[in-house]
Amino acid sequence: MNSICYLKDEVTKTSRDSRTVSGVKQGDDLPGSGGGGRFLSEERGSDYRGGDYTNFRSRGLGNCQDACRRDRRCQAYTFNGRSGVCYLKDRVGDRERNGETVTGRKERGDGDGPGRPHHEGGELSREPGFDYYGGDYTNFRAPGDDNCRDECRRDRRCAAYSFNLRSGMCYLKEQVGSLRRNPDIVTGVKRRR
Repeated sequence: MNSICYLKDEVTKTSRDSRTVSGVKQGDDLPGSGGGGRFLSEERGSDYRGGDYTNFRSRGLGNCQDACRRDRRCQAYTFNGRSGVCYLKDRVGDRERNGETVTGRKERGDGDGPGRPHHEGGELSREPGFDYYGGDYTNFRAPGDDNCRDECRRDRRCAAYSFNLRSGMCYLKEQVGSLRRNPDIVTGVKRRR
């Protein structure tokens, strides 16, 4: 072992070498990262169907997400927790329920996701310190309540959302439940046009 460190100005394809340890800086707009100011959503129990252009056995969800983040062609991913297989997708297909998978897609910081129309529904209220309890049909990690709100805005099924400031989890709701105080939550209701 020669203990030499190599710093890289671009991220290229990965290759296996048991004698080396490698890593990629996480963040927006890194040279060669394929990020383009994007983050990846994380939707448990769902799968964006179709659009697969490659798949591989992954060491875990994070490894699958990193592969999508680094690949400019990748617009979405699905990781099957049972088989350990990661699917990279060049388009965002219809979302379907699947208890064995975690799926997600690249999002821009401004909330415009690839292949998704912006503002499918109406505007959403923003109510910090409250939660419209119940009615959840999906949840996923999001970097902020703005992103959670934008996801609800684009989804025709979504009537309300709640974002947990502590956990970073976004909950999309198909019905508006009772309003409860909760200092960790930002919630809102879609006002249909």
